[in-house]
Amino acid sequence: EGPTLKGKIGRYSGLKFSYITSSAFTEWRNTLTSIEGQQS
Repeated sequence: EGPTLKGKIGRYSGLKFSYITSSAFTEWRNTLTSIEGQQS
């Protein structure tokens, strides 16, 4: 038996969540870097 629909949805939302989190972290890091660059 292949993966259930619930499992597919769970894996998809997990991928989506990790993608959103990583892009949000990248933006936060870029913002932090630009703030530090302005201060020095």
